[in-house]
Amino acid sequence: WFQERSKRIQSSNFGRICTATDRTNFQRLAESLIKPSDIRTAPILHGRKYEDAAIRKYKDISQNKVTRCGIFVCEEFPFLAASPDGFINDSIVIEVKCP
Repeated sequence: WFQERSKRIQSSNFGRICTATDRTNFQRLAESLIKPSDIRTAPILHGRKYEDAAIRKYKDISQNKVTRCGIFVCEEFPFLAASPDGFINDSIVIEVKCP
């Protein structure tokens, strides 16, 4: 998963790309998209620790079934991908944030 993810621009970065202006440091932006980020930061570890509990709580409250998933690669533009935490149906995905 991580290897496949590292080959593509992830949906979590689309906003940074789409809102770039003439004052954006494009060199720095490109480097941040290409180089792997540290996946052992305190916020990421915290999110991993509580993600399953958050999804269980969401399922209990909403009564929706959440199917865990991996990476989705765009067929038309295979350099683009998304890796949501799960999906509810064909048009709804879930991305968990654990503050």
